[in-house]
Amino acid sequence: MTAGVGDVMHKLIGRTAFALIGVLALLSLYPISPTYSATRAYVSNSFDDTVSVVRLSDNSIITRVPVGRWPYGVATDARGEYVYVTNGGESSVSVIRTYDNKMSALIRVGSSPGGIVVSPDGVYVYVANNDDNSVSVIDTSSNTVIASVDVGLWPEGVAVTPDGDYVYVANTGDGTISVIETAANVVAATVTVGSGPYGIAVAPRGDAVYVANTQDNAVTVVRTADNMVIATIPVGRRPIGIAVTPDSQYVFVATSEDNTVSVIRGSDNTVITTIEVGEWPYGITTTPDSEYVYVTNIADDTMSVIRTSDATVTATVPVGTDPYSLGTFIANVPDGPAADPADSGAASSSSSSSGGGGGCFIGSAANGMAISIDGAIFFLLAGAVLAAATRFKSGS
Repeated sequence: MTAGVGDVMHKLIGRTAFALIGVLALLSLYPISPTYSATRAYVSNSFDDTVSVVRLSDNSIITRVPVGRWPYGVATDARGEYVYVTNGGESSVSVIRTYDNKMSALIRVGSSPGGIVVSPDGVYVYVANNDDNSVSVIDTSSNTVIASVDVGLWPEGVAVTPDGDYVYVANTGDGTISVIETAANVVAATVTVGSGPYGIAVAPRGDAVYVANTQDNAVTVVRTADNMVIATIPVGRRPIGIAVTPDSQYVFVATSEDNTVSVIRGSDNTVITTIEVGEWPYGITTTPDSEYVYVTNIADDTMSVIRTSDATVTATVPVGTDPYSLGTFIANVPDGPAADPADSGAASSSSSSSGGGGGCFIGSAANGMAISIDGAIFFLLAGAVLAAATRFKSGS
């Protein structure tokens, strides 16, 4: 006897549900992580109102993304899915989706936004508003400002602790840093540092904050446990950007008037070498594997690539006009339409990340199992439909 359409549909739904249960069982047995096609730099070109996207495997520009007026500070989230760019000329933040290198949102913030940082969990973005003497707090789920925190005079650089509990803000106009307790979005402490503090970075191990003082030609080291100044390190003239390698071993400082980068050894806060780069170095950041440091040079519109193992400039990359790029402008980027075949193998491993905008995989090539979730769902559902069709044809 031939089964009715209703019976077939009933069986199909049952088999579909069974297939989905199978997928969930697989997900519970194997960890899921995004695949990363590349490590890229997102360089804000202030005069051009664009962001250059640089593929770091060959230091080539793969696209330029139009953003707001006078883009300045840059921050990437830990998962590499979004890049946030402050637009100092229009009091806004542009959100770039790395999946396809398109601007996905424009967020209004305070006046003359400069430095910017994303919380380690990617939930919040903190923006220093230079003319408002405030920090805007953005909820990334809605891309809206949920709080404004009053800080010191002319805030610029912003950094966050690895646990996300505190945000440090360099106040250029009054020689202090503000310490924001993120749970309540209130200033918990104000620390006097050097004159003209600008760039700021927290050591990845979380025990120290490094502040570049533009007028003192020095870096102040603040101990996070009690917010006490524990060292002052002389560097080159007019230090601006500052970055700590992910292993916390070295601090790199862009000293603009010297056209150099000072390298500080973190263990004893000593300058161990200086490196000649382009004209008027400004923004500076490291790759996730600590192997390279990238420095933007605003007077000659280039980006210098420094190999950390021997403190050598290995490449000079032409970018856009006035590439300020204050902040963390390098990220491992998940697979997506913007991926390029030349990206293959270029990215550093990012095993601590989860989620992602591209295809996710169950297991890894190392254990011989690399099944895409979308593919697993497709094949299991296809199997259920085929089984139902076969039984219908056979009359069962």
